[in-house]
Amino acid sequence: MGNNSNSQTKKEYKKSKRLLMGAVCFLMSFFVLYCLVSPKNAGMLGQALSSVTLSIFGAASYFIPFIFLWFSIIYFIPSVKLRTRLDLVLSLAIIVLASSFFALTKNITGIKSFSPGGWTGNSLEPFLQDFLGFYLST
Repeated sequence: MGNNSNSQTKKEYKKSKRLLMGAVCFLMSFFVLYCLVSPKNAGMLGQALSSVTLSIFGAASYFIPFIFLWFSIIYFIPSVKLRTRLDLVLSLAIIVLASSFFALTKNITGIKSFSPGGWTGNSLEPFLQDFLGFYLST
């Protein structure tokens, strides 16, 4: 009888932990999106977050809030098996690939206020131009 109540508390703990992580990811999604869209109204922390993410990932920074939203959905649905490490690696790969794409197509996008690929895209741009060739990369 003691094992049954002990296993019940473990299930409740896991469920409450998932709900808490889902709520945190949802709030992070909202906060990051607010900081990226309106950095001047987000205060000093919002301006710093916006500046850092835009300088590192460029226009691909706008994918970050949606990735946090995806994580919150995964945490809220109890039937989905959690693969946090795999999802995190795939999310980072999506952001880096988008950053590289924006760096390669900077002449097409017409973004002038900041580097469209950020630091990661600009660092990978010479490699991708050699790998894809000049005509495929522009």
